[in-house]
Amino acid sequence: VSTQSTWGACVVGFVFGTTNNRLRNEDFVSFDALNAAFNLVGLSESLCFIINGVTLPTPENYEGSVIVELQQRYGRFPVAFIPQMAMPFPPATLLWCRSELAKVVTRCRPVVHRQVAEIFLLKDQVNQLTAKVAAERSAWQKQRGQLSRQITTLQTQVKESDQRLWWAQKDYDKKFAASQEEWARKFQELAARPIPERIVKETQTVVRYMCSVM
Repeated sequence: VSTQSTWGACVVGFVFGTTNNRLRNEDFVSFDALNAAFNLVGLSESLCFIINGVTLPTPENYEGSVIVELQQRYGRFPVAFIPQMAMPFPPATLLWCRSELAKVVTRCRPVVHRQVAEIFLLKDQVNQLTAKVAAERSAWQKQRGQLSRQITTLQTQVKESDQRLWWAQKDYDKKFAASQEEWARKFQELAARPIPERIVKETQTVVRYMCSVM
C-alpha cells in the first residue's frame, strides 16, 4: 500500500471475526498493521470496533470481558456485537443489527486518515505476530480475575443498553402494527364505496373497443 494513501473524512469500524465466540488472533495482527499505517488509535474519536458472528446466547459476562480486553490493548472505543445469522435474515434481527451499528458509529466523529507507514507483512511475519498475539491474550486471560469488577460493570451497561433497544423495538413494532391496521381500514372503506357511473361507462367503452379490434 502506498504511503500516499489518504482516506477522506470517515469513521473506521474495524470488524473482528469470531471462532466459538473467541476473537481471532489474526484479526488483532491485521488491526495492528492498519493502526501502525494509519494511526487509528491516535485518531480515537473516529474508531469503533465491531464483533461479528457472535453465537447466542453468549457466556456470562462475555461482552464485558471482550470490551475490557480491547480496552487493555487499545484504549476506550465504542464496541458493537453482531450475532451470527442464517439466511434468510429475519427483518427484526436486521433492524436490531442496524441499531447496534448506529449506536457505536454515532459516538464517533469522521476524521481524515493519512497513511504514515507501509503495510508490508510476509507470511513468516504474520505467523510470528499471530503467535505473539496468542501469547499476550493467554497472559491476559490469566489476569481476568483482577478485572472482574470492571468486566461486570461493563456487562451491566451492555445489558441495560440492549434492554433499552429492546423496548424501543417493541414500541416501533406496536406503532408499525397500528399503522398497518389503519391503512387496512382505509383500504376497506375505499373498496366499499360504489364506483362512479361515469367510470363504469368509460370502462365499458374501452372494453368494447378492445373487443372490436381483436
